[in-house]
Amino acid sequence: MKDADMDKYMDFRVVSNILFLHDGKLQKVPLSKGTIFESKALSLFEKRQLLKTLHTMMSLHSHHREIESDVNSTNEFDKDHETDEALLAEFKASKDQFCLPFLKKVCNNNEKIIKMLAYVILGYGYDLTSKVPEHARHDYTVESMVDRFGRFVRSCGIYAETPYLYVDNGIGDIPQAYSRIASIFGTVFILHPRVELQSIAKQ
Repeated sequence: MKDADMDKYMDFRVVSNILFLHDGKLQKVPLSKGTIFESKALSLFEKRQLLKTLHTMMSLHSHHREIESDVNSTNEFDKDHETDEALLAEFKASKDQFCLPFLKKVCNNNEKIIKMLAYVILGYGYDLTSKVPEHARHDYTVESMVDRFGRFVRSCGIYAETPYLYVDNGIGDIPQAYSRIASIFGTVFILHPRVELQSIAKQ
């Protein structure tokens, strides 16, 4: 959205906090190095583990999508893409498999961190520690998980600490904004086109 300059054509609000339910209490999820170490919801060990996990996942994403490191970047995870070669090889070998075993290894089997990341960053609708239906498993691969991490973390800090936005006048403003941008470049819209199937043959 930022690259397409859509923010010039619509108004929106940012979601200021993301909360995580743990032990019956709603706790604010820290999303940057500073807020991680300031968090009272995590122990010192959990803070270190969360930060290490975020760095590892972002390094894997950068290697997988061939994103170059940038020491001048304002995103702290873009400055260093070093990762363990053995873990990178394991990622490549297991990228089409179910993500939980790989996530457990990266998170050092910390259940609290696993559930926090699965719900907040990955946006998974199922508890990974329980049985995920077979029809939904294609969205829960190791490759999909790493890509979700990349999109989420790189969207933090653009407009606010969190990446989530809410359009003031409803989601209908999103296609309208794209239409306004497209019209600048002479785009032609074809409304209600008819599709005619001439023949269907087995190959």
